[in-house]
Formats: sequence, C-alpha cells, structure tokens
Amino acid sequence: MIGYNSMDWLDKINITILAGLVAVTMAMLVQHGLAARQHGGVAISAEKELQRAYREQAARDAQLFKNVRLLREQGKTSQALASLKEIMKAHPGNPHAFVVQARLDLAGGSLTDAIANFRKAVDARPEYVDRKTPFYIGKEIETVVTEALEKLPRERKLKPDDRNIAIAMKNVYYLQRRLAGGCE
Repeated sequence: MIGYNSMDWLDKINITILAGLVAVTMAMLVQHGLAARQHGGVAISAEKELQRAYREQAARDAQLFKNVRLLREQGKTSQALASLKEIMKAHPGNPHAFVVQARLDLAGGSLTDAIANFRKAVDARPEYVDRKTPFYIGKEIETVVTEALEKLPRERKLKPDDRNIAIAMKNVYYLQRRLAGGCE
C-alpha cells in the first residue's frame, strides 16, 4: 500500500506540472495572437496612410496643372506648353510634369517625344503603372505603346539608321515591360 500512495503523489505532481505547461502554452498562444493582430492593424493603418498620401498628391498635381490641362483641351497647345514650362521652373522634379508634357506631345503629333516623356514619368514615379494607386495611367500609356508598336517598326524599316526611332523603340519596350509588371 505504501508504494501505491507514493505513486499517487507522483501522479499528482506530474498532472500539476502538465497542467502548468498547458496553461503557459495557452497564454503564449493568446499573446502571440494579440501581437499578430496589432501588427496587422499597423500594416493596414500604414497602407491607408499611404493611399491617403497618394490621393493628396494626385489632388495637388491636378490643381497645379489644371490650367495646362484646360489650355490643352481648348486646343491651345503652345500656350499650354508655355504654362507647363513655367510650372516646371517653379516645381522642378514633379513627375506629373512629364505626363502633362507627354500629353502635349501627343496633341502636337510627336509620338516619339510622348513616349520619351512617359518613360521619364514612369522612371520618376513608378506608381503610374501601379493599378493600386490613384496615379495609375497605365491604360493611357498602353494606348500610346500600342500605337507606337504599329507605327515605329515601319518607320524603322524606312529609316534604319535613325537613332531617334531606335531610342523610341527601346522606350516603347521599356514601357511595355513596366505595364506588364516587370522592372527595369
């Protein structure tokens, strides 16, 4: 009987230790779950903040270049270009200036210059080809790329030594890769 009672005492210690380990493990899992939720909340908050910043910058760009857009829509390309040059002097490095310049190039019939300016815009602000941002102008760039792919190869055959056409083709292929989600 003495052996039996000592066995009960060992069983009680083992059960107590196991119960303690289970309790500690459960507490750790709960703590880990709470920490993961907090980090997820921070990530969501940061993403919302980034989207808000994107929207604010897009609104500032729209306001800054509003006059140029209106002049272009009225067919006053030379006045729009002059206004754009003034804005570019006052706000150097604004990537949206390249987009506006590309649109003016297209209105003036210069496809190769438009392609070069769209490339500069995408280089300066990759969000122009990111569907998840308010800066996305991928459809517009895609239209220009499609037009260029129809016209430039014929021009290249007619003028095989024209360096401008070769550069334009490189820019078209670059934009095509970026639209497809590739990197430089």
